[in-house]
Amino acid sequence: MFVNKVKVACAAFLMCVGSTVYAQNFKVVLDPGHGGKDPGAMRGNYVEKKIVLDVALKVGELLKLDKDIKVIFTRKTDVFIEVQERTKIANREKADVFVSIHVNAAKTLLLMVQNLYNGYQ
Repeated sequence: MFVNKVKVACAAFLMCVGSTVYAQNFKVVLDPGHGGKDPGAMRGNYVEKKIVLDVALKVGELLKLDKDIKVIFTRKTDVFIEVQERTKIANREKADVFVSIHVNAAKTLLLMVQNLYNGYQ
């Protein structure tokens, strides 16, 4: 059930990004949250840093199927990267889109989508 929800969320994300990509060399920075010493949310055997890394790598593979999309990752392994460094990566790469991927832990089944928009220079 959880995996299906992740697949639906990834599909929705890909449709949104895909519908906005009209120019060549569209750059997407995927930021799997947490990592290394920072596990993020935990519930049972689920650990946020592992889930979001898996999701980011899979979404990245799908995006790379489009030759006009360049995918940049803030991390591809279980390492800790400071928040400021994550945004510096997006700025340095002159990304068109910066997507920071996170999941939450809850005792009840709850589907929540958070959209945060932040202009950066």
